[in-house]
Amino acid sequence: MRRRLLTTLIAAGLAAVPVQAAPGDAPAAGVALTNPAWTRDAVIYQINTRQFTPEGTLAAAQQHLERLAAMGVDIIWLMPIHPIGLEGRKGSLGSPYAVRDYLAVNPELGTEADLAAFVAEAHRLGLKVILDWVANHSARDNPLTQSHPHWYTRTPEGALTSPAGTDWSDVADFDYSQPGLQPLHDRCHGPLGARIRDRRVPLRCRRLCPHRLLGGGARRARGDQAGVHARRMGTARSSRPRL
Repeated sequence: MRRRLLTTLIAAGLAAVPVQAAPGDAPAAGVALTNPAWTRDAVIYQINTRQFTPEGTLAAAQQHLERLAAMGVDIIWLMPIHPIGLEGRKGSLGSPYAVRDYLAVNPELGTEADLAAFVAEAHRLGLKVILDWVANHSARDNPLTQSHPHWYTRTPEGALTSPAGTDWSDVADFDYSQPGLQPLHDRCHGPLGARIRDRRVPLRCRRLCPHRLLGGGARRARGDQAGVHARRMGTARSSRPRL
């Protein structure tokens, strides 16, 4: 009884002590975004291409676009369409968020021509397309780990490391304190977009550098014209699909 009474008194005393925020705990200033009116009630439909159809390809998924448009979908969100890393791969198929080559389309899903055809058909039906572009880490066997090793977060021993607090053994965390990494979008997403544009398919990519997303989570890319808009993954890492 005495012990319980003492515990109660201590808890009551602690509750009465005012708690002051540390100097660095002040909330960050809000980010003001201006979105076009059509985005306010737009319907987004996410497609995991390899699980969406029995064939698991972009060409097969394209056959469903007319049905999706009839359902009232406005935007098709394609999960990452790049080749998947082999080193530390999760499961037999691997995660599409372990990107081995930002400049290519995963051959298991199809070709650049298939992607261009998918986008062209979506545009014909009045749909927009979002490409899920992974900005906060890459596959461990991505060539960037060799050509730009300083772009990656390292352990005290100098080894590549997964994002903090995860068990994602298939990816290496980017270090956005490195100035050369900040315009990664222009280096890695732009060339693929240019090749799709060469196929006479309109491609619109917002110039929103990934390092600006890491502090505030994933933000919507503004879509001011019909086309393809790149969605960069910020700190919303819990959205990664389970395998």
